Amino acid sequence: MVDLEKVFALRHTNQEGASASQKGRMLKVFVDSQEDHVRIQLPMGFVKAVLKMAPHWLDKKIQSDSVDMEALIGAIEDNFVGEFVNIQDASGDHVRIVIE
Repeated sequence: MVDLEKVFALRHTNQEGASASQKGRMLKVFVDSQEDHVRIQLPMGFVKAVLKMAPHWLDKKIQSDSVDMEALIGAIEDNFVGEFVNIQDASGDHVRIVIE
């Protein structure tokens, strides 16, 4: 039988031991066009969990949108902080991806 108290205590200890650079980091996506203004903020822990759980369907979707998924995953794993993507096209659409 699994001792749930020990499992939760171990999980709590592991979370406390996370590096300071990992705590509070966010993946932010900004999309501005003439019609829409979208702001998305996701905790890095959530982003990493999604990448581990669904790499195949996520890869196909993002590849169809011309985003370098391998570079983004590498930046996340390497604890990159800063602007990752900044694209503005002739029609005025603007997309930024930032890791803070």
